[in-house]
Amino acid sequence: MLSTHTIQQSEDGNAQLDIAERARLQELESIVENGLQTFYEVGKALDEIREQKLYRETHKALWEIK
Repeated sequence: MLSTHTIQQSEDGNAQLDIAERARLQELESIVENGLQTFYEVGKALDEIREQKLYRETHKALWEIK
């Protein structure tokens, strides 16, 4: 008995995703894309905090921030 997750082979030998797998892949790619944007924004914020020494009122050095 074949399940809905049976791997199908295309003409070039690559495994094809079923509908559920393709939908999940799109969801995960969206999460990754959003995460990369957030990662970039966090990095830019930390860079500005460091460059402008915006931590100086409460900390002697950036690495003291918790």
